[in-house]
Amino acid sequence: MSSHRDRRIGVALLAMATLGSGSALAAPQNGWEEHTSSSSSNSSLGTFPVDCAASHNNNRGAIRYANPVSDATVISVWNLNSTVFPPAPLGVLGGPGIKSGFGTILSSSPLGGYQPSDRIRLSNTVGVSIGSGESSPGSGLDETYIEVFNLTAPIALSFPQYVESTPVTDPLWQYTRAGRAHDVELTRDSQWAVVNSDNWIHVVHIPSNTVHPFNIGLLDYSNPAAPVPWQTSPTAGRECTPNWSVDSVAVTNERAVVTTARASNIVNGFTTWVYVIDLSDPNGAGLPTMALQHEILPDVGTQFPTEFGDWPHDIAITPVTDVESGNDPLAVVTTRHSVACYNLASNVFLNSIYDKAEQREYQWQVDSVEMTLKVAITIGDRILDLGGGLSSLIWQVKFFELNTVTGINQFQLYSGIDSEDDDRAHDLGISVSDLKGLVRTSFNNVVLTDLTNPPPQPQALPPIPSLSDAHAYHAYASTTGYAVFSSDSVAIGTLQDDNGVQRLMAVSIGAEASAGVWSGVADIIDLNAATPSILGAVPIASNGTDSQGCVPTDLAVSVIQSGTPPTTEVVVRSTDPLVEAFNAPGPDLVRIQILPTASIGTLHRYGGSGSTLGLDSLAVPPLSGLIRVENSRRKLSIAQDEFLSPSGVDYIHIAN
Repeated sequence: MSSHRDRRIGVALLAMATLGSGSALAAPQNGWEEHTSSSSSNSSLGTFPVDCAASHNNNRGAIRYANPVSDATVISVWNLNSTVFPPAPLGVLGGPGIKSGFGTILSSSPLGGYQPSDRIRLSNTVGVSIGSGESSPGSGLDETYIEVFNLTAPIALSFPQYVESTPVTDPLWQYTRAGRAHDVELTRDSQWAVVNSDNWIHVVHIPSNTVHPFNIGLLDYSNPAAPVPWQTSPTAGRECTPNWSVDSVAVTNERAVVTTARASNIVNGFTTWVYVIDLSDPNGAGLPTMALQHEILPDVGTQFPTEFGDWPHDIAITPVTDVESGNDPLAVVTTRHSVACYNLASNVFLNSIYDKAEQREYQWQVDSVEMTLKVAITIGDRILDLGGGLSSLIWQVKFFELNTVTGINQFQLYSGIDSEDDDRAHDLGISVSDLKGLVRTSFNNVVLTDLTNPPPQPQALPPIPSLSDAHAYHAYASTTGYAVFSSDSVAIGTLQDDNGVQRLMAVSIGAEASAGVWSGVADIIDLNAATPSILGAVPIASNGTDSQGCVPTDLAVSVIQSGTPPTTEVVVRSTDPLVEAFNAPGPDLVRIQILPTASIGTLHRYGGSGSTLGLDSLAVPPLSGLIRVENSRRKLSIAQDEFLSPSGVDYIHIAN
């Protein structure tokens, strides 16, 4: 009998031979297609999809790849509104003149891997993607890559790929080195893209195809008109890195907020630096301007008590509808131990609050801050001293009142109880219009029934009928050997009518292990109920032939769907390395109906190939966080097989 690994390789190679370059199998009845670019004659194995995105209107999907030894396939663009299924790619960018670069390297240390936040962003008309590689193999001289491309056929770069290279002989090279691109954001009006890459912030003016670089590693921007070098000593330790942040760039049409970490000469450890860039051209010169640079200095005396420092974690900005109504935009930045507030109308730091007993970590919290006009909500883990050198971590939710002059003021705190050892915070979602939210912890759904007037005690709903774990992907990766990246575990829809009842449906995901096999579970909750409860726990079961099972890693809610009455569904993407036939049901992508509530349950289960290591494994429109699924719109997701000899295969999945 062949081994599990042998069966997987055989099926995958058969799929590659059948697909060929850019082709697809006949559409199965369940409307699920799988593509790979690695079998192309002008590519090589190891072209991994590292991130995917959808346009605001969900008409286009695009994927950024990484392959350090081949540049044949760097970006692919797909028509998600095609009348033909399966759709063919609108275009593939790669080959001479465009570089691919490194993939993601997960690590428990901010200095031990390549841990980017986002690698691709789309509006309705343009896309921006980023990558990082080396100027030559093994040189250690890293580069940053920026690509801007149109979303209308024929797909093409708007201008040649921008490359920021590390100098070879610069005595201050650690301050001027390109670094590895970490995060990219695109303004709603498609005028600006902002890229954070270690020692550099690159601001791209898209209409003029102009890149404006800010070298924050070398230059002190306290005087934006005439920045000067930080110090002349090459060992001063002022270089920057945003590594280990879940988001390090946030934008409005007129401002960009960028975070990074650098070694502090005031305290023993790293501190968070925040940069505000004015995109509104205040001087009439057609140039973005550095409006503020600020170091968040926690009140810890001369050193941090137990660790390396106060690393940046996440950013949120006042919702765009409130900014468009004339309210001053505020930015709230979370770090490992701090929360800080900035007024983006006056470009000033307002205040910060440090809590050394609270911590946030990359890939333990996948989001840590959300905002309404008046309130900011943050999540993290509180460190509990159990005595005898032992400690545990429990989830914590904080509510902050927002003021455009004084900043943040904490007015409520929710926390787990001592008996819940290592029940850690994972993800946070809110409904800005309905002022409700949901926090997914390892073993609880914490319902935020009122964001502005929260009750004294939280309502925590343990997953039923079993305790699925939102952090299961950590154990799954360590026991199976498959690296896993989790993007989201909470999705919230909009207020919908359900046979005369107004419901605000939310979904959270986790997984549990039984007899060594992992199975995903989706918890369905109505946040608008007088007493919210779990209305259904829908299993995302693995196939009986899979010896390892699956864990869910990403999800999104569809609120527009054909039918009478209209239905609402959640789409859940899971890691399931077992290769399955294209027409076989499986857990790779599962559609679950959540409205009407009388019909909660699985609609379709799609099988496929590969493990989810993309920063986002499911393409979701960036503004609403919701998928619009109508008759012709498709769902796009990505996966990869990092073990298939010699160096792996990429997979694109498209569901009808």
